[in-house]
Amino acid sequence: MADAYRAALKAAAADDEGPTAADIAELRDELAADLRAVTAEWPDRPHGPLRVTKARMRATAQCAAQVLGEVEPYALDSSLAVGRVCDLAAGVVAVHPGFSPTDSWYEALLSALMQEHPDVVDLVANMRPDDREMLRVDIDRRCAELPGLLGDLNTQRITVRERIAVEFAESNVLLAAEIDLTVGGGRRLLVEVKSGSFGSSVPDELRHYGLLGALRDGVAPLGGCAVTLNDGAVTSIPLRLVDLRTAARRLVTTAERLVQIDRYLASGQPVPTSPGGHCRWCRRVRSCADVDERVLAELPAVYRSVSDDDIRAELS
Repeated sequence: MADAYRAALKAAAADDEGPTAADIAELRDELAADLRAVTAEWPDRPHGPLRVTKARMRATAQCAAQVLGEVEPYALDSSLAVGRVCDLAAGVVAVHPGFSPTDSWYEALLSALMQEHPDVVDLVANMRPDDREMLRVDIDRRCAELPGLLGDLNTQRITVRERIAVEFAESNVLLAAEIDLTVGGGRRLLVEVKSGSFGSSVPDELRHYGLLGALRDGVAPLGGCAVTLNDGAVTSIPLRLVDLRTAARRLVTTAERLVQIDRYLASGQPVPTSPGGHCRWCRRVRSCADVDERVLAELPAVYRSVSDDDIRAELS
């Protein structure tokens, strides 16, 4: 990471086409106009801001109805639990590069997990002993990559899990994100830590963070960086003006989809679905009529049903 950070600094210094403060101001004005257009003709709008998040962008891009799953009970599995532990471990290693757990990473972070992710603690406690040990081994294997990938960042300013919120008052739209790590001051490097391998969605996530950081601060971040523990890799992601514009278009498209979803709900119409492999990870897989029977056969009993009013309230 230290090498990646220095490389990003060097690239930014040599890049004469990097976003300027004027570019960011113009982009914000364009985005504000687009969001006003999206929400201007929204009848019977629910109270509260329309929240556009990374999760909602991903969900609506896969299947418009998937976002309705936000009101369904959340089913935690071992892979998600590993990701949460690795996120916490990354923050510890970034701030304390010499830290090494005396037993296992899970045990070292147990107090923090009990405070922030008690569902992870419950999941692990209810595992069979062999499964619990396999989970610990998997967590330790991935977290062992962190010191080498992150490097010693003691000379840099580090912020762990920085939350960003950008409000567009005229359209009553709220953009939100949480960044795993930011490195440096001023034009900072944005870091996304993944317990798995590098995938095509990771650059989109970092562009989203970069856009929100630029809108909030009035200055573009230095760049993005993905740290993926399963493949032991560090991947630099540029955050040029064209990348921020791409992120802005995705935001507007997501806002359009969310408004359309609410219109379907308000009129009593079903929200169109796009069934596929992603159904397995959708919270409403147990209540959606369009899910493939082969997927349903692998799932436990159906959760409680939710009303359209519950869903519309959650969208705002």
